[in-house]
Amino acid sequence: DGILWQKGGVVIDVGGGNTESGAWSPAVWKNGSAFGMIFTGGKTVGSPARLQTKLISTSNNSGDGTSWGGQSIAANPQAGSFDGWNLSQPWVLPDPPAPAADRYKLWYVGNNPDANGNYHDRIGYGHSTNGNNWSKDYNPAPGSLVAWVTMGAQSTAYDSMNSADLRPVADPGAPTE
Repeated sequence: DGILWQKGGVVIDVGGGNTESGAWSPAVWKNGSAFGMIFTGGKTVGSPARLQTKLISTSNNSGDGTSWGGQSIAANPQAGSFDGWNLSQPWVLPDPPAPAADRYKLWYVGNNPDANGNYHDRIGYGHSTNGNNWSKDYNPAPGSLVAWVTMGAQSTAYDSMNSADLRPVADPGAPTE
């Protein structure tokens, strides 16, 4: 009925590798008769040790939304860019009428620490033909390594640090497949 919910159990378990420190912020979408998913996975890297996150894709779609196949890295941090250390909070919007290269659109939060160790979130964008293999697009020009949405220059101001819980939605008047 969409009002009363029951827990269904674990669908992605943490183990080693890219999910050793956790798996969170899943984005799930309907993909024909199956479901697709991308989520944030975290692991500890470096010296001194720090948590690093990246986007993980389920390489096989799920027919029921609870049983998922293998996992692969959907997007890695890009050294020297706004998303040089962490990628998280993915949100996917399928766009069936779009050209093949843009059938799936991805927005995510990326960040990189400043000289004081403070992380500053920015919003990035990517696209995919199949919902499993992703390419990040940097704005304003290819290769510029600039975020699509920024909170302004990195500073100690409360509103220069965080962005969260992205939820782009389709244009209700747009054609569908």
